[in-house]
Amino acid sequence: MDFKNLSLIELKELIDSGKTSTEEICTYFEERIKKYNDELQAFNTLPEGQKNGLPIAVKDIFCEV
Repeated sequence: MDFKNLSLIELKELIDSGKTSTEEICTYFEERIKKYNDELQAFNTLPEGQKNGLPIAVKDIFCEV
C-alpha cells in the first residue's frame, strides 16, 4: 500500500479498521527514507526499531539566538 500522500488521520483510520498496522506504515516510511535520504539529506537521525506508533518528522527550523 502507498501511504506517502495520506494524512495522520487517514493512516489512523486504516489502522483502526484493520487494513494495515503501525509496523507496516513505519516500515514503509523507513524504507523510503533509506532510499531517498542520500540524495535529499532530509534526515539527520532515524530511530531504528520503533514501530509502535504513527511516524512523524520534525523539521529543525529552530535556531538558538
